[in-house]
Amino acid sequence: MPIQLTEEQEAFRETAARFAREKLAPGYQERATEHQLDRDLVREMGSLGLIGPDLPEQLGGMGESSVTAGLMIEQIAYADFNISYVQLLASLMGGMIGKHASPEIALEWVPKVIAGEKVIGLCLTEPRAGSDPANLQLRGVKSGNGWRLTGEKTSMSFSDQADAAVVFAPRHPFPT
Repeated sequence: MPIQLTEEQEAFRETAARFAREKLAPGYQERATEHQLDRDLVREMGSLGLIGPDLPEQLGGMGESSVTAGLMIEQIAYADFNISYVQLLASLMGGMIGKHASPEIALEWVPKVIAGEKVIGLCLTEPRAGSDPANLQLRGVKSGNGWRLTGEKTSMSFSDQADAAVVFAPRHPFPT
């Protein structure tokens, strides 16, 4: 079933497509071989509203739909697949932090992610569970005013470049 985009969605898509064509495509291969995020490009994307448009307005987003965010991610991915993952993780991690973190943490981090100033990694994948959050072996144990993690992860998105991470680790012992 074809989707009819709104004029606003078309405008968002065109902004993303223009940025991708003019800013991302020309240097894609060089950036891909360097294995580094170009933080200046990420901040520029943020200043154009290309990161986290589906996140709540009170956290710096535009409160747009996931479809709108997806349209923008798709356009960026045409020119630089790696940079498009910044957008995808911003929506995913920003949404989780906005919903599950304390208001102070959400207000500290989510606007910076949307602005392209910070990148939050995703730490989910495990040796025996893969990326299945229902079968995680890593556990979090309350320790003082923090958490002690026991177990292991096999990968983390942006592990060597993230400013912070959301680590999936069920509480142990499980709350009753």
